[in-house]
Amino acid sequence: EPARVGGLRSVVQKAAVELDERAREISDAVTAYTKERLPALLENAEALEANRASTEATIRDFAEVLRSGADSMETVKLPAATLDYARDGAQHGVLLTTLMRSYRLGHAAASQHLRAILTKHAADAEELAAATDLCSARLFAYVDTALCLVEDVYITERERWIRSAAATQAETISTILSGQPIDTDVAGRRLRHDLRRVHVAAIAWLDAHEEGRNTFALFEAAIRDIAAAIGIQ
Repeated sequence: EPARVGGLRSVVQKAAVELDERAREISDAVTAYTKERLPALLENAEALEANRASTEATIRDFAEVLRSGADSMETVKLPAATLDYARDGAQHGVLLTTLMRSYRLGHAAASQHLRAILTKHAADAEELAAATDLCSARLFAYVDTALCLVEDVYITERERWIRSAAATQAETISTILSGQPIDTDVAGRRLRHDLRRVHVAAIAWLDAHEEGRNTFALFEAAIRDIAAAIGIQ
């Protein structure tokens, strides 16, 4: 019926407006919900704010999707705060599985708030059910698309970060071994290793190499055996 369709559209539009207006408030609640279930991820004020800002930006973006009535998510481009949160996680060694879980938890918490908003604007139970079904389907599609984008950004940044960190560490070690002047504190941070102590060096090599053997693993095992034998770290 035209009237029913028009009413449903009106409910969704009103919900989109309220969702955007209350994005800050809802993001606070969603972040608290996530922190309760992933305390290690959000253990300090900086991590909490990064998660909250990402959540708020995503809520506002989804509100615009609802407002525009878009059925296709192919054109979704996540807000800068959301992408920055994924990149930051990659740089700080947050596991991708943990990051993905935080988004799923956010989805669950946001869904509860969305349903409460729809309840306020629906004229009756039938209209509420229809609006809930429609918005839930769009939210699921949005989150599915968002997770794919976040995963791509995370993997790209993680690979770039590892390459960059490895290059910096190699350069730092080379500078130390060559006897060139270097800031000990800076070098220690780069290597994640306390340089202000006595060090023991070990040189390991292979007389022959067999195709298919993991040479790096063999060297690591040899160094661990030497360390254990002389009682050092």
